Amino acid sequence: MPSRSIPPASEPLTSSLPSRIPLTLLPTPLPIGESSPLNTHFFPDSNVQHIFSVMDTLLRDGYDVPRAARMFDSLRQSEEARSTLDVDLYNSFLGAYLTEALKEDIPEKDRRAWLSSLWNLFTELTSKASKWIVRPNRESFAIALLALIK
Repeated sequence: MPSRSIPPASEPLTSSLPSRIPLTLLPTPLPIGESSPLNTHFFPDSNVQHIFSVMDTLLRDGYDVPRAARMFDSLRQSEEARSTLDVDLYNSFLGAYLTEALKEDIPEKDRRAWLSSLWNLFTELTSKASKWIVRPNRESFAIALLALIK
């Protein structure tokens, strides 16, 4: 009869189980008609969610960057949507502006306009006087460096 290894009593049974998955605790949503920046950040309204999904679609493969940029500008002006903006969204636009500027078949005037949009957004992102909560990360600086090199 084969011998089975029995763990000592001091070793909990959970040591052989998969590790626990970390949980994210979300605040309780506020009732309809009430709002706060924290509530808006975690529970954006349907219109804001729709705009985010459309922007993501328009940016994918550079489908319609000018339209996505107009939507992004309107979101940045909106008080209730501002708290939902994050550095990844800004980086998506920085990357899209750079991709548009590097296309070979565009006139030089358009190339300068895309680069100007990139630097304006990057300056806004890195400005200490910026009213936005978002701060740049390594990807933001990498895109800016790539724009300088190219």
